Amino acid sequence: MRKAYLTVVFIILPICVFSQNKELIKEKVLDSLNLSKESEQNWESYKKALQIYPLNKDFDGTVEGSYLKNKENILFKGHVKSRNELLKIKIESEDRQRKTSITLKEGLVEILRAAKYIFNFSNSKSVPYKEYVKRKSDNQWCFYNISNASKENLGINKEKNTGRCVSIDNDGAIYKIESFVSPKTSDEKDKDLVHNHNFTIEFERDNDSLVFSKFSCVVMNYINDNQIKFIINFKSK
Repeated sequence: MRKAYLTVVFIILPICVFSQNKELIKEKVLDSLNLSKESEQNWESYKKALQIYPLNKDFDGTVEGSYLKNKENILFKGHVKSRNELLKIKIESEDRQRKTSITLKEGLVEILRAAKYIFNFSNSKSVPYKEYVKRKSDNQWCFYNISNASKENLGINKEKNTGRCVSIDNDGAIYKIESFVSPKTSDEKDKDLVHNHNFTIEFERDNDSLVFSKFSCVVMNYINDNQIKFIINFKSK
């Protein structure tokens, strides 16, 4: 009897702890993504997605682009990594004379995180990449079925102080998400004070496969009179 009792204790206890941890993770994710109530029904997909790509796992990829400052166009290459909510890019000019580190704002990290979820959905046998949800907030981005999406059926949010998402299906190997993050204020005189970003995220598939081999994100970042163009590339591991 003692052996049987010990077996029950050591099997059930870890399961209970694991279940509690899952609930904590669920609350954290729903919190951070600010999902609406109707989106909670997609939680089963999120649980599977988290097993593939945890929320706190680093982004890892290469970056190249140009930085326009004082009418001088500086080409650069570098490496991008993200921890927690910040995304830092270490870059150097092609002539290696200038090196710097750029920390991008939370809005961009969230866009990339959304793209990374979709990317990992596509590379999972257990999670179909068609299952996404849409977030509505001051800076809106989208999770949605890009294979069936079009400008007409996306239901672009026309409320004030929100962004808009547009998906273009090229009927081929490349899918794009074009997103504009709008200012948080509707006051015209304050709009120039807000950093605006234009995003184009591309997913590329191998031939007719449902698996995406890589995705890239092109970011046009306008701050004051400076323009930064990032081309961030990720590949499946």
